[in-house]
Amino acid sequence: MGRFWRRTWPFFVPLAVISGLGALVLWVYGGFEPRPRASPDPPAHPCATDSAVAAAVVPNQLAGTARPYTGPGPHQVLVVSQHETSGGPGGPWWDEAALPPEWQPPDGSTLEAQVPLVLCEYGTRLGQGIDRCDYGPGSLSGSLLTTTDQPRTVQHSIALENAEYHYRLYEARTGTLLDEFTLGSAGPCAFTVSVADDVWPVSIVQRPDSAALESRLRPFVDASR
Repeated sequence: MGRFWRRTWPFFVPLAVISGLGALVLWVYGGFEPRPRASPDPPAHPCATDSAVAAAVVPNQLAGTARPYTGPGPHQVLVVSQHETSGGPGGPWWDEAALPPEWQPPDGSTLEAQVPLVLCEYGTRLGQGIDRCDYGPGSLSGSLLTTTDQPRTVQHSIALENAEYHYRLYEARTGTLLDEFTLGSAGPCAFTVSVADDVWPVSIVQRPDSAALESRLRPFVDASR
């Protein structure tokens, strides 16, 4: 090391440290802007996953596409099931309430995004076996098996259990809570169940009392506003 560097290097070390700190400050305060994070998409509907949460989830995608809850009925209803346990093969099979077809948009259609009313459905299994449901091999269609009343063709017999259903009805566009109520279950075995890789549902959960549900919703569906 030359005589010049032996004499001057102690002055360069603090200078290098100061320069590094200056670059760091410049980066933190906007000299180097970090890449902005993409905003997550809002949920599809106002139904909370927790049945104890009464407030609608806002913002949500449906609020921006739903028709206003105005004019003469019938006003269509989108039913969103948020049960305590998921359904399908390997779990309980949740049967659906039978509402008038003109009250609901076709499944998977673009009309689902335009409904003025949303019904959040929370099912709780009560665990009481009230019957058995028999399903036969002769009615296999894809992954669905239908019920049979012929014992000689029974392929699988599944317990039918009762349930309790809690509901919240919201205006889709505003998230306003219009009604809240609880119903029991009623009805026969589910007409179809899903079977994948020979994995059957552990039980069939009885559907909501369709007549009671229809009676409760009718004033809101038929309302002239």
